[in-house]
Amino acid sequence: MPTLGYTLMAIAKDIKYQLTTALAVENITSQQWAVLAQIATAPEPLTAAAIGTILDMDRPTATAIVHRLQKKELVASRPSPVDGRAYVLSLTPAGQTAFQRCATIAEQTLHSVLQPLTALEQRQLQQLLTKLEGKQPTHG
Repeated sequence: MPTLGYTLMAIAKDIKYQLTTALAVENITSQQWAVLAQIATAPEPLTAAAIGTILDMDRPTATAIVHRLQKKELVASRPSPVDGRAYVLSLTPAGQTAFQRCATIAEQTLHSVLQPLTALEQRQLQQLLTKLEGKQPTHG
């Protein structure tokens, strides 16, 4: 019988695979989607370094993903008003459209994954995962 840890990792891997497959129609990877989502939902403009920290990516990886999104004309950068050496990121109009389409895909994917659970079980799962998330030590 698999351990709880193994089961959680296997489910997370499966969800990421399903999301990656679903996002392919938008020519977006799951990592690019994560960066778009951070830019779109942050209360204040973020730098690539800040996104890397939030998503637990090293700086070169976060920067490379941002550059790919800039080549796709989904993300724009401008000098930070706070730190003249840094650049803050924003979504272009095409990036905002891509974010909305990808958010719908992500929601549909999650709905599909959670289909076997009742509404009550889904709420309980959310509560338990939120409780665990709040207890995890930060790293990095």
